[in-house]
Amino acid sequence: MAGSLRWFTYTSDDGTDWAIFADESNVEAANPVVGQGGAPPGQNYKPPSNLKPRYAVYANQEGTRTVRVPILTPGIYAALDNADTIPDIDGNGTLAFIRKRPEVISPTPSVFDTGLNDGDN
Repeated sequence: MAGSLRWFTYTSDDGTDWAIFADESNVEAANPVVGQGGAPPGQNYKPPSNLKPRYAVYANQEGTRTVRVPILTPGIYAALDNADTIPDIDGNGTLAFIRKRPEVISPTPSVFDTGLNDGDN
C-alpha cells in the first residue's frame, strides 16, 4: 500500500454508485477524473458481496512489483490501453499497465424448493 486509504464512488456497470475503500494515491493516479475530498456524497453502501469491482494491474519494468487498482467507472476502464502508466509511490519511476479485469457479478440464489418433505409448510 502506497498511501492513505479513503472512500471513493465506484460506478458499477449497471450505473449504480457504491462506496469503496481503497488506496488514495493509486486510485487517483489510475482514475484521472477523481477529485480530492472525503466520503462520496450520497453513497451509503459498499458493493454487495456478489459484486467484485473491475480493476487494472500495473507493474514495474522488472516485474518485481505489481499494484492492483480499482477502476471507478466503465468509461475509464474502456479507455485503458498499453501506454498507460502511474507513478510508483513506493519506488522510483512509473508502473506500466499490464492487464485489466472486468467487473464480476455472481448470480444470486434463485427461489428453489427441492420438494422434499422436511417438516416446513
